[in-house]
Amino acid sequence: MPVNTLGPSAMTAQQMSSSQSMRGGFGMVAQGMNGWKKRKASSLPPSPVSYLIVAGGGGAGFTTGSPPNGSGSGGGGLSQDTSVLAIGSYSIVIGNGGAAGSWGNQTPGVNGGNSSFNGLTAIGGGLGGSSNAIGLQAGGNGGSGGGGSPSGTRVVGQGFAGGGYGDGGGGAGGSPSGATGGVGYTWPATGLLYARGGSGRHGPAFTPTANRGDGGGNADGSPLSGAAGVVVIVYATGSITATGGTVSTSAGNTIHTFTSNGTFERTA
Repeated sequence: MPVNTLGPSAMTAQQMSSSQSMRGGFGMVAQGMNGWKKRKASSLPPSPVSYLIVAGGGGAGFTTGSPPNGSGSGGGGLSQDTSVLAIGSYSIVIGNGGAAGSWGNQTPGVNGGNSSFNGLTAIGGGLGGSSNAIGLQAGGNGGSGGGGSPSGTRVVGQGFAGGGYGDGGGGAGGSPSGATGGVGYTWPATGLLYARGGSGRHGPAFTPTANRGDGGGNADGSPLSGAAGVVVIVYATGSITATGGTVSTSAGNTIHTFTSNGTFERTA
């Protein structure tokens, strides 16, 4: 039988590296001349982290007419990714929900604020168009656009455009249908619904859910402000060590939820 007379100590660095990579991150070192001993590689194994970034929803528009005809606002833009994060600190910014328009003050609605994490930015939802003595107001452009005349445009890949004046705003998951705001997006990692478009006149009324990026609606003549955004970070429990946000566990995953500005820090 052929014998390796060179022994393990004669392996080149390239051969050692190849052996290490083929053995799932464990290297091999010589144990005298007659055997091998495993040791853990010094580098960290790749541990993917998934994250969802949701911007604030826009504020609904008002109207001076009767019946009320204000437009619904767009849901906050939504961005997501999966990547390997190096050990270190990562800043998180959470966008505020846009304020609703006010008939008494003749002030229009406001776009939602942007949210960001790890180099990605979700754009705030567009405001819902108002009506006053001057005429009709355009829907705001945003992650999803607000309803108005003309309708607000979207950011491609983050949401959908708004409808016409008196119609709903776009949502992260679809366009509005008349006065019904666009549907939101359900993220599989949490099972929660995010970034719905606000309803316009006579559309189905709903109250934006806090820190889900929902747009404000004006279904009954009372314009609503949009909901603030959120950043959610998920990884397999035990794959990394990290701090920041509100931490929970579910189905073998660790979940960090940020509802205000903060820092996600990977320590190991």
